[in-house]
Amino acid sequence: MSKWIDRFRRMADSRLPGLRGPHRFALLLDSWFEDAVLGVPVEDYFNFEFHLRNRRGRRTFATGNRLWRLYDSLNDRDCWEKADFKQKMWDTYHSLMKRDHVCVGAVDYEEFRAFTVRHPRFFIKPADKNSGIGCRILTCGSDSEAKDAYFQLHAENYVAEELVRQCAELEEFNASTLNTLRVISYVDKKGTPHLFPYGALRLGRAGKVADNFGGGNDGLCCPVDIQCGCVAGYACDCRGYHYTEHPDSGKRIIGFQIPAWDKVCALAKQAAQICPKLRMVGWDIAITESYEAILIEGNRRPAPASYQLDLVGKWQLLQDMLSE
Repeated sequence: MSKWIDRFRRMADSRLPGLRGPHRFALLLDSWFEDAVLGVPVEDYFNFEFHLRNRRGRRTFATGNRLWRLYDSLNDRDCWEKADFKQKMWDTYHSLMKRDHVCVGAVDYEEFRAFTVRHPRFFIKPADKNSGIGCRILTCGSDSEAKDAYFQLHAENYVAEELVRQCAELEEFNASTLNTLRVISYVDKKGTPHLFPYGALRLGRAGKVADNFGGGNDGLCCPVDIQCGCVAGYACDCRGYHYTEHPDSGKRIIGFQIPAWDKVCALAKQAAQICPKLRMVGWDIAITESYEAILIEGNRRPAPASYQLDLVGKWQLLQDMLSE
């Protein structure tokens, strides 16, 4: 409970500074009810401005327990691991990921050492976590460094990946992270892949290694017009602050045209066809320095913030779209 109150306090102070007394207590109870009973995280409560909406207005948003149930009903349970577990994802989608990797928990030291020789500096991520939790960049320039890294990563079941060099336009926002696109695909009842009409650009912060919105990475997320690949609004972070320019680099966000957008959309549709029993997946896609779109990973339960940053609820849209 104390951790939840800390999250409430952080969000309330960023969105409603100076709120005190009975009004703050009433807001605390209201947001606790949304979280405990309906499964709406306190971050979503504030980011979607539930404190300004009545019950009917809140229910127009895709969030909470009913959204997770919808995702779970769309995606065949036997296929969940292909998006949730990094090693299974590599096995399934390797042709679209287009970079070197090694699943450390599944190989011996010699194979891991060969990977570090090819890539002395590389990216690691836990096989079974999301939101950028546990992601780091390691350097192994010697046998002793590689051995130390191997025994740690093997025990904790990490995946090691070749670092991706991103295109110059995205690197200008923030060079310490790979800045990615979130594009959601869905497969209709006839097996035809489509793209959800709202996407997102994710931008990392200086000194971080992942661009994730949550997980302590403080990343920014901004809406993208799926038709043209243009950033259609301000960016926000998980505390609800809004940005028209990147707070570290100063590069303008609104109106930014994403390079190679047609390749990004084509890749998302191609990924959706590999395992159509996963009917709705949020794909994280990078654009390389040679302007090639590559798949970073998939998310069986794409975060609702990635498509509702315009503060327009998408629950009915989801219902209508998926009934086709």
